[in-house]
Amino acid sequence: MSSKKGSPQSPQEPEPKKKEKRSPRNASRDAVQNARREQWEIWTGDSPQSVRLRESMRLSVREMLARRWEEGLDTIPETRPELPGIYLSLVRLQPERTAKAGYKEKTDTYNGMRYSMDRAMAENPHTRALGLLAMGAIPKNWDAATLEVFQHGEPGAFYPEVSRHHEAPHFSVTDDGRPINDPTNLLYVVIPPRSKQNLQDTLHGVILDPQLHFPSGQDPKWPIPVAIPRSTVPFYPPVRQPVLYANASDVMKDLERLEPGIGEKMAAYEKQYNVPSFRSTWAKRVATLCEIAQQPIPGHSHHRPFQVPKHWNKAFGAGVVASNILPPGVHVDGKVLEPEHVPLFPLPLRDGTWVKKPEYEAARASLRKAQEAAEKAAAKAPAPQPEPPRLTPSPAPEKKHEVQPPPPLQDFSSLLPKRPPIQTPWGTQAEKWRSRQRS
Repeated sequence: MSSKKGSPQSPQEPEPKKKEKRSPRNASRDAVQNARREQWEIWTGDSPQSVRLRESMRLSVREMLARRWEEGLDTIPETRPELPGIYLSLVRLQPERTAKAGYKEKTDTYNGMRYSMDRAMAENPHTRALGLLAMGAIPKNWDAATLEVFQHGEPGAFYPEVSRHHEAPHFSVTDDGRPINDPTNLLYVVIPPRSKQNLQDTLHGVILDPQLHFPSGQDPKWPIPVAIPRSTVPFYPPVRQPVLYANASDVMKDLERLEPGIGEKMAAYEKQYNVPSFRSTWAKRVATLCEIAQQPIPGHSHHRPFQVPKHWNKAFGAGVVASNILPPGVHVDGKVLEPEHVPLFPLPLRDGTWVKKPEYEAARASLRKAQEAAEKAAAKAPAPQPEPPRLTPSPAPEKKHEVQPPPPLQDFSSLLPKRPPIQTPWGTQAEKWRSRQRS
């Protein structure tokens, strides 16, 4: 449409650029890459916050080892040969709907800390030794020396697949303040090559999911008691199949073969933090688990160790299998198991109430104080002033390079040997040429 007479025409505004639509897959990939980059900066940076987060992760790994050792030590003799080292931890929790903001925050926190946890697990000599026993080699991106390897990993066809799993599900909230995204609640599940069974997913599907499943309109009064399957070691299965150890000496020999010199690293770590030796603690525990795994199972002569047996198959119904494993007092498909209930395949049951350890809380408080003191000192430090001009004589100007003319050609005829003139009937050669010029 034409504008009115006498009214100035408004200049045409440029059309706003349309935002590029990114698929959810690309957006999640970008988020993972950004999280890896942030963790790399935290792990290698010199800022007070980076130092605190780095030391806090190392402290959390040490606390995880102490808790697994204390909570699951007495359950080993009671564990079944079907699942050596797996016990039930009784906690009170409430599922958190995915629509809430807390669920997304937990997911982002987990994506941001898992790469730093891998690095701390590879640095700690005890967790490194347990990873060697379970995988045979430490993935190279756990020992990343460059950002490219830390971001994109390493093509690891010779490594088994390793995935981290929350033992208490990350979509839940416990009433005892248990941290969900923490090494104490994360388990490294090792899937051997040419194997499609993920043990943690199977255990959650068989044991945990039936306890949180309720018919529509019959939700209980949350939180409720839930028996969570846990492992006594941070890697499960704890050994490479079919590698099974008879005693702790075999474990230490295999460790020295997998990585020479790891015994010296463990000895220095034990002396620095005053912890029991690996040989008398974790090596002995792994050998005991292997001994339990080799016990015969009635009616199942071909059972593979550290795998869910066939008679626990979910094909018969997860609720039926869970009722044969879980203790009385917990829910299965909306019904509470009676006090007279006796499970057919009982697992050891322990109280999983979270209790804070004063020594680790004091260490975290000291790390926070050190960060605050470093930040205050950096804020009070005077800004760097520019250097004053120096009163020094200016250097003499450099002479420009002048192009010199080439030297004159020298006459070397005097150096040639003298020859007698050539005689001809008309005289010498020179006279002959002169006579021609005259004529």
